[in-house]
Amino acid sequence: MKHILFFISLFFSALGFSQQDVVSTGGDASSSGGSVSYSIGQVAYESASGSNGSINQGVQQPFEIFVLAIPGHDESFTATLFPNPTATSVILSLDITKEGTGLVYELTDVTGKIIRNGRILSNETVINVEEFAEACYFVNVLEGNKRVKTFKLLKNN
Repeated sequence: MKHILFFISLFFSALGFSQQDVVSTGGDASSSGGSVSYSIGQVAYESASGSNGSINQGVQQPFEIFVLAIPGHDESFTATLFPNPTATSVILSLDITKEGTGLVYELTDVTGKIIRNGRILSNETVINVEEFAEACYFVNVLEGNKRVKTFKLLKNN
């Protein structure tokens, strides 16, 4: 009898530590392009920040990678931008096979105004965005005057 009571109390104590939230609606959607889970009306969340960054705790958290396609461009050029979203800086990682390719980057706001640019000299280029306002930006990679990649960058604080 003691064993049964022990296992019953253990079972019910484990239920008390599960994650829960009250939302008005939500669900899962999928297609050939991928899948997404969503919830609407989440009211319980917690945010914490420190010297190494910030974290938002809740039922569902966004993580987005945006690569915008350039029509008529050869897709053999490999580039990534991470972490995204960011609060301090991002790393532009490129598959550069030869030195002196003449690649540059431009960081623009949503109006197209260039707010930072620079030459890409190695496979990884760090772009500091700490002093910019929380907003959406675009990172363009150019070879000569031709745009070869565009990334959407979300800056948060």
